[in-house]
Formats: sequence, structure tokens, C-alpha cells
Amino acid sequence: MPELIVVEKGHVGGEHHLFLREHLNKNHPDYQLQIDDLESALFAIDFISEQSEGISPDSAQFPQSHFQRFRTMAQRLAQIQTTSFQGDGSRQPWVIAYPALRNPTLRRVDGYSNLVTATEARQVMSLFDGCYFLMMQLMVQHFGQSPTGTLRRSKLMNASIDVMTGMLRPLGELLMALPSGKRGRTAGPSFELHETPVYNPMARAAYRTMARRFEGLRDKAHSCAVINHAIYELLSFYVEFFDEMADNEPPPPGAQLL
Repeated sequence: MPELIVVEKGHVGGEHHLFLREHLNKNHPDYQLQIDDLESALFAIDFISEQSEGISPDSAQFPQSHFQRFRTMAQRLAQIQTTSFQGDGSRQPWVIAYPALRNPTLRRVDGYSNLVTATEARQVMSLFDGCYFLMMQLMVQHFGQSPTGTLRRSKLMNASIDVMTGMLRPLGELLMALPSGKRGRTAGPSFELHETPVYNPMARAAYRTMARRFEGLRDKAHSCAVINHAIYELLSFYVEFFDEMADNEPPPPGAQLL
């Protein structure tokens, strides 16, 4: 669809290589997959297919594909289920998944959601939703400030990935094990947005706002005993990080500093 390509060749920002293979990251640390013509688009399709389920089973890279990794995990789990026995020779039941609520929520919005009522789980869910919002707010701010800039060296995008891996992942794992308030069911992450992430064209104000949001989440984490201290420390780091970014950001021309 050449009519959608509105930038000059080579002047478009490439994707962060979060999902690239280790050997490619190591050998080509500056590599970015850019799409700016038909040739590069076709290459990208082949590249993505190779990493997921489109690669040939005869290829040496097949065992490392996403599809085959998940397939191998499923086969091993199934094998454990069929070979686990009690001492008397009877089969030992083993359930792979947590007994989590279907569509857990802090606010019942329809008949398909299940309200979590346990106080501790609700506290963690609230923290999770706040981190989820910030993860997307950071991405929105990056693309607003630098729509064609590199994602790899973006402080905003890297912070977003830190929130994803250092906050959302452990909080999600914790929620899957916390009682939901409904007998026999655990809670889980709800991925609820209570407001829409919006780009702020005033970078200095945007960074300061992010610092205050991280600060509020840090205080929530501090008041919840089940939260891992590493999450609290990461939240504290980004309070200082974005306050410093705000301090170093020059004010817009003609602006008065308060």
C-alpha cells in the first residue's frame, strides 16, 4: 500500500527489537526493522513469520520459533499430567492453571465480568491498573514527541518496557495467586483503564506529571504488605528519573517558571 508511505526512505523510526533473537541483538545491536517500501515490507513479513509459526519444520531455527517453544511447553505439561501417579498407583490430579475468576474487575461493568471483593487483591489490582495506564502513557508520549524517532534509544519507551516487565509481570503473577473473595477462585489482572492516555505537548509538564503518578503508585505499593520490595524500588527510581528529566528539560520559549 504505497499510498500509506508518507516518509522518505530511511527516515522512519524502526521497531524496538524486543522480540528479536539473542544472536541478532548481539551481532547487530543497532539493527531496526524499518518499513518504507515494498521490498522492506516483504522482508518484514518473512522475518516475522520465521520467528512465529511460519517457519519450516526442516529449518535449523524451527526449535527456537515462538510457535514451537509454546508447543514444546504444552507437550511437556501434558506428559506430566499423564505420568503423575499416587503411591498406590492411582492417577494424581494436577491442574496446570490457577483457578482464577473469568474477567476479574474492580468495577462490575457487565454480566461477563466478575467483581473482586477481597481487600488485598483489590489493592494489588488498583496498583496493577495504575501501572498499566502509565505503561501506555509512556508510549503515547514517545510517539507524540518523536513519531519517527528510534524506539531503541527512547527513554520513554524503555521506561514503558520496564513497567511492563518489572511491575506488571510480578503484579500479575501475584494476583493470580491471591484470593478473590469468591470461594475457590483467585483474582487476576483486569487491565482496566479508568482514563485515556493522552499526549502532552509540553514535555516538561509531562515528565513532572509522570513523576507524580509514579509517586502515587509507590505510596500504594508501600502500604500493601504483599507487594515485593523490588516493585517499590523501581517505582521510586522512576519518581526521581522523571523529576530529573523535568528539571533538565528547557522550558518552552516565553514560558514563565513558577
